[in-house]
Amino acid sequence: NIVSVQSLRDMGLRVLVRHHRMYNRYEKGRVKVDLLPNFEVGEGVKYCLPRGGKTEVTIIDHYDNVYTGVAKCNPNEAYCKKLGLQLAL
Repeated sequence: NIVSVQSLRDMGLRVLVRHHRMYNRYEKGRVKVDLLPNFEVGEGVKYCLPRGGKTEVTIIDHYDNVYTGVAKCNPNEAYCKKLGLQLAL
Protein backbone atom coordinates (compact mmCIF):
# COMPACT_ATOMS: atom_id res chain seq x y z
CA ASN A 1 0.00 0.00 0.00
CA ILE A 2 2.10 2.91 -1.31
CA VAL A 3 1.12 6.48 -0.48
CA SER A 4 1.92 9.13 -3.05
CA VAL A 5 1.20 12.82 -3.36
CA GLN A 6 -1.14 12.06 -6.26
CA SER A 7 -3.09 9.43 -4.31
CA LEU A 8 -3.59 11.89 -1.43
CA ARG A 9 -4.73 14.60 -3.85
CA ASP A 10 -7.10 12.11 -5.48
CA MET A 11 -8.72 11.68 -2.04
CA GLY A 12 -9.37 15.44 -1.99
CA LEU A 13 -6.56 16.35 0.41
CA ARG A 14 -4.34 19.39 -0.12
CA VAL A 15 -0.66 18.45 -0.23
CA LEU A 16 2.22 20.93 -0.08
CA VAL A 17 5.80 19.77 -0.64
CA ARG A 18 8.84 21.93 0.16
CA HIS A 19 12.42 20.86 -0.52
CA HIS A 20 15.36 22.63 1.12
CA ARG A 21 19.02 22.49 0.04
CA MET A 22 22.09 22.87 2.22
CA TYR A 23 24.31 25.70 1.04
CA ASN A 24 27.38 27.65 2.09
CA ARG A 25 26.65 31.07 3.54
CA TYR A 26 29.37 33.61 4.29
CA GLU A 27 29.00 35.68 7.43
CA LYS A 28 31.69 37.89 8.95
CA GLY A 29 34.42 36.16 6.97
CA ARG A 30 33.34 32.66 8.05
CA VAL A 31 31.59 29.93 6.09
CA LYS A 32 28.37 28.63 7.62
CA VAL A 33 26.12 25.87 6.33
CA ASP A 34 22.41 26.65 6.26
CA LEU A 35 19.18 25.39 4.65
CA LEU A 36 17.55 27.26 1.79
CA PRO A 37 14.13 26.46 0.26
CA ASN A 38 14.44 25.39 -3.39
CA PHE A 39 12.20 28.23 -4.57
CA GLU A 40 14.68 30.75 -3.09
CA VAL A 41 17.84 29.23 -4.58
CA GLY A 42 17.92 31.24 -7.83
CA GLU A 43 21.40 32.64 -8.44
CA GLY A 44 22.62 31.04 -5.20
CA VAL A 45 22.52 27.59 -6.78
CA LYS A 46 26.31 27.71 -7.18
CA TYR A 47 26.57 27.73 -3.37
CA CYS A 48 24.26 24.72 -2.88
CA LEU A 49 25.89 21.58 -1.62
CA PRO A 50 25.36 18.21 -3.36
CA ARG A 51 24.65 16.54 -0.02
CA GLY A 52 22.19 17.03 2.82
CA GLY A 53 18.87 18.84 2.83
CA LYS A 54 15.33 18.60 4.11
CA THR A 55 11.89 17.81 2.69
CA GLU A 56 8.66 18.93 4.36
CA VAL A 57 5.24 17.57 3.39
CA THR A 58 2.12 19.28 4.71
CA ILE A 59 -1.27 17.60 4.30
CA ILE A 60 -4.49 19.51 4.93
CA ASP A 61 -7.65 17.45 5.26
CA HIS A 62 -11.30 18.29 4.57
CA TYR A 63 -11.70 19.79 8.06
CA ASP A 64 -8.58 22.01 7.72
CA ASN A 65 -6.55 19.81 10.09
CA VAL A 66 -2.86 20.14 9.24
CA TYR A 67 -0.37 17.24 9.32
CA THR A 68 3.34 17.70 8.63
CA GLY A 69 6.07 15.19 7.92
CA VAL A 70 9.76 16.08 7.73
CA ALA A 71 12.68 14.10 6.31
CA LYS A 72 16.20 15.34 6.97
CA CYS A 73 19.07 14.09 4.83
CA ASN A 74 22.31 13.27 6.54
CA PRO A 75 24.97 15.80 5.42
CA ASN A 76 26.95 12.82 4.07
CA GLU A 77 24.06 11.57 1.89
CA ALA A 78 23.30 12.83 -1.59
CA TYR A 79 20.43 15.33 -1.88
CA CYS A 80 17.48 13.41 -3.36
CA LYS A 81 14.01 14.96 -3.64
CA LYS A 82 12.32 11.63 -4.42
CA LEU A 83 13.69 9.80 -1.37
CA GLY A 84 13.03 12.80 0.88
CA LEU A 85 9.42 12.89 -0.29
CA GLN A 86 8.91 9.17 0.36
CA LEU A 87 10.35 9.47 3.87
CA ALA A 88 8.35 12.59 4.73
CA LEU A 89 5.09 10.92 3.67
